[in-house]
Amino acid sequence: MNTHPAKSTLIKSYAISRKLALNLVLTVSVVLMTALIINWSYNSYHYKKVLNKKADETIEYLQAVLLLPLWNVDYTSIRQIGEITLQNDLIDMFVVKEGEDIIFFKDKKSGFPQFFRSRIIESRGKILGEVTIGVTTQSIATERQYFIVSFGMTLILIFISLYLSTKYFIHRSLQSPLKQLNSIVHSYASGNYSIKETTIPYMEFQPFGNVLSQMGATIESQMTALGQADILLKNLNEAVFRITVPDGICEYINPSVQSVFGYSKEDVATRPFFLKYIIHPDFKKCMEETWEKIKNNILDPEFEYRIIDKEGNARWILQSNTALLNEKGNIIAIQGCCSNITERKNAEEEKRELEDKLRQSQK
Repeated sequence: MNTHPAKSTLIKSYAISRKLALNLVLTVSVVLMTALIINWSYNSYHYKKVLNKKADETIEYLQAVLLLPLWNVDYTSIRQIGEITLQNDLIDMFVVKEGEDIIFFKDKKSGFPQFFRSRIIESRGKILGEVTIGVTTQSIATERQYFIVSFGMTLILIFISLYLSTKYFIHRSLQSPLKQLNSIVHSYASGNYSIKETTIPYMEFQPFGNVLSQMGATIESQMTALGQADILLKNLNEAVFRITVPDGICEYINPSVQSVFGYSKEDVATRPFFLKYIIHPDFKKCMEETWEKIKNNILDPEFEYRIIDKEGNARWILQSNTALLNEKGNIIAIQGCCSNITERKNAEEEKRELEDKLRQSQK
């Protein structure tokens, strides 16, 4: 009886580093001639493009970060922002204006040519000021020098030769593992996480394959649990909600809002402070007082109120609340559940009326 495993079940692992080293040695030994002409104008264009992009990103960042100090007339913060900005080697000059007045100006005067970027800082249609930076072109000269020194013609010729001659070998060596990894990634991208177990030939790539497989299993399990939780929420007879404070925007509401309030999810989600539009007139003042308490970080665990539904009928609502706090302990959102208790309230009212009639008849 043959106790050896079949050859087809054996998968041999190879060290890709050894194969690449052999390929590189072979390539270097056969290199005869390659050439590269450095296009100076292209490099200049590239570095200027990168520098312009960094300048645009910096001025947009400063436009955002200076908004609050200008609004609060905080000159100390503006000076600190200016000093920190000027520590950037790309920035040679920094100017902040408030109206026509210059409230901060500093120029390092490096001696290199500059180009400028300016942005108006405004809030709610009101112009607060203007920020201007002078960007030095020193980095372009430095990059050119670094490029020439670091990448001399000899090294350029060698590396281009290695690239051209090893392209075929590397492609053949990596084609199989990369194809398998790409297959897993594309499958995940399409939403399919049920990947059959695959064995990648090179040991350097095997950990990646294992991690991707485990990731897929984890995601699939979490998505299943999430789907089950979503089904439970949708099937609840209570309206589950989350409302921001102080904006009054409904960030989440489940479909049960239709049966509880008599309004659709879209009605609630698209209209901030929705409750004040449907609250019963008898409870309008109470609701306003309750919202003021919430803005002052006071939230009752539950309360009852009446609303008017789309059909014009009054409904009693029981609402339970949980506060979501920020790091300062302030309420930033409320989440909880709402139940339609109209039948219970009507039954209680009928019971009281019957009791009153009974007492009247016994007199």
